[in-house]
Amino acid sequence: MANDAVEQPWDINSRLSRFVSNPTDLRRLLGANEGLIVGSTTFQFFAKVTWPDSSLDVLVERGPAVSEIFAYLVNEGCNQEHTDVFYGGLPEQFTYRITPWIRDGAANTRINVINAEVMSIWGFLAGSVFSTASACFITWDKAYCLFPEYTFEKRKMKFAHGLDTTYDSVLPLLRKYVQRGCFLDDNSFTQGPDMAQERQETIADLQGFRRIGDSKTWSIPLDCTGITPLEVNSTVIEKNTFHVRVEEGRSGLEFMIRTGAFKCCILKHTYTFDTREYSNDDFHEYLRWVLCRRAAKQIQEHVDAETFTLSKVSYRQALKKMANATEENMGGSSGCSEDCHLLESRSVKDGFITPVGWKYADDSIPEIYEEWSKRDHGAVEVEIKTDDAGNEVEVVMEDT
Repeated sequence: MANDAVEQPWDINSRLSRFVSNPTDLRRLLGANEGLIVGSTTFQFFAKVTWPDSSLDVLVERGPAVSEIFAYLVNEGCNQEHTDVFYGGLPEQFTYRITPWIRDGAANTRINVINAEVMSIWGFLAGSVFSTASACFITWDKAYCLFPEYTFEKRKMKFAHGLDTTYDSVLPLLRKYVQRGCFLDDNSFTQGPDMAQERQETIADLQGFRRIGDSKTWSIPLDCTGITPLEVNSTVIEKNTFHVRVEEGRSGLEFMIRTGAFKCCILKHTYTFDTREYSNDDFHEYLRWVLCRRAAKQIQEHVDAETFTLSKVSYRQALKKMANATEENMGGSSGCSEDCHLLESRSVKDGFITPVGWKYADDSIPEIYEEWSKRDHGAVEVEIKTDDAGNEVEVVMEDT
């Protein structure tokens, strides 16, 4: 399925009007706070169906954005329910708070405000995606489905690895999907001789390095009439990358999204980048290397032009690290939420202030990604297969 398969804008406002009186204001507010529409509403949008009993889920980063959303809902005549639900995202174990709101005097208007401790897109990839079918989200200007071929053409679904997917816990979810006329592939809970073949097919369908908005993504531009263009738009969202792995889990084959965030002095925005066990072979580490070398060169140019002074010892040390960076020494200690060397050197009192004429490299990320994607990523991984007797055996393979 080609990216941007549907060229004309789709009417998202008509779907949101069941929940709020002014959908344009909600989209503008979400856009200003880098919030996302997630959950079943996004699935229905791509499936061209409507479930009258479904809720609207919005995801924002914890902080001022939550208060702004709450104030908007109060003005919309919504009442907050008394129960907040906390849970951990996977695999990073982020915490999320779900606050339900109900529009006064209107049935089936439940709005769940989900706030995450990290930026929304990272929180979505790391925790909100409980299945391949739910891997859809909507920004103020575009809608995205990450696994459209698997979901809508092959009509299959896999659960997220690490989720509590024992049969009893997923039964309500399965019943809800079945009652709504949806699907679940027959092999999701089966174990047997055909598992090896299914594993290979699932790996081919799902596993690999991904970028939001890539050729495997189904993205739909939305009608933005009445919304002043915002800085964080689809061109920013589509610089986020992630890595999908297929794992053996309680419900059979499950998938895992691995991603981490990275801040750099030469990037205007923070993005998610794919991470994996072999850190010297993921895009995150390659990007850190390229950006650090570019930043060091630009800083030195400003120092030579006397438009920037390395007054702090920590700055000089950071510049030395960045100038001498190699792909092998770019790994961080945590694997996620990392800053570049220069940002790591700053203190709360006096942070790094970009000199006049500082050039950000955000627009170069797609180009850097294309350079990286053409490289030979030969890190070996171990896949578990079964022999003719049903015994598990380890097979060394290369990730694609």
